[in-house]
Amino acid sequence: MDSEHSPSVPCGGGEAWEAELFDHVAECLGDFMEKKKIKDKNLPVGFTFSFPCRQSKIDEAILITWTKRFKASGVEGADV
Repeated sequence: MDSEHSPSVPCGGGEAWEAELFDHVAECLGDFMEKKKIKDKNLPVGFTFSFPCRQSKIDEAILITWTKRFKASGVEGADV
C-alpha cells in the first residue's frame, strides 16, 4: 500500500473474522492495483501477520494480543 492509503480494517469478531480481514486485504490490494494500472499483471505477493504471537510449532501461532487498533473478539489466545 502507498503511504497515502491507510484504510480502517473491519474486524467484527466471531468465527468469520478471518474471512472479513482477508477479504478486506484483497479489496485494498485490488484498489491499489487498479489505481496504479497494474491490475492485469501477475505479481508475486507476500503476507506478514505482524502481531505478537507465541509460536511453538512451524504451523501454529497463538495470538497474544491485538495491536494497531485491531479488535476481533475470540481471537486472542487462539491459533492464527
